[in-house]
Amino acid sequence: LLFSSLTSLFCDIRGLKPRIGDANASRVSKMVLTAVRWVVAMDYYNETGDTDFDTIAKEQRHIIDSLLTDSQKADFKLLEQNIVDPYWIYEEDTKKQILEGHTFSDQEVEESIMRRSGDSLLYGALTSYEYPIPSEIIDVLHVRQALEDIEDCMEDYEEDLKELEPNIFFLYFLSNSMPRNLWPLDFDSAKKVMEENGILSRLVSFIERSYKKVKEIPSLKDYPDFEKNLD
Repeated sequence: LLFSSLTSLFCDIRGLKPRIGDANASRVSKMVLTAVRWVVAMDYYNETGDTDFDTIAKEQRHIIDSLLTDSQKADFKLLEQNIVDPYWIYEEDTKKQILEGHTFSDQEVEESIMRRSGDSLLYGALTSYEYPIPSEIIDVLHVRQALEDIEDCMEDYEEDLKELEPNIFFLYFLSNSMPRNLWPLDFDSAKKVMEENGILSRLVSFIERSYKKVKEIPSLKDYPDFEKNLD
């Protein structure tokens, strides 16, 4: 999770202060920060198997519940079952597909980008418990984090290559039937390869389509901080 993504999110929450008050804004910030810790701990646990991270994740999840009403708990649990639990299965399946040399379609790559950032829907839900936010505005959070996660994949390229983590650029290489032994060892070289074989233009097309989709949301103008942080 990029710190820039968190910074943008908390700027959004600060922007809601005039509508929900300082106390509620602080409460939202606490819930979201706790949720981020929960997601990151779960991610580390799934990557390493270290039970210490599992313990931390459970502690953070308990804190989230302590801050919610009974109806909010039920709603958040449903989100967890629909977003979080399936993602870990999806991530493992994607790792296996990478090892098997699966030829990903552009649609599969773009789906992977959006699923990586699905935790933003959790943060949006927690925020909306204090101040009802239209679902399309939460979609803005989702797209923004997805675009920032692309940058994350750029920064983590070399580390992900060593561990064969489901970096979106590996999926793009496989979409071009490029075997693993030909994958560049650093991102600067990878960028050059992607420019030469058209991958970069396909990624830019996805970014432009995603950005255009959320910028055209009519209610976005009512949330200037969300719009500003999208830029």
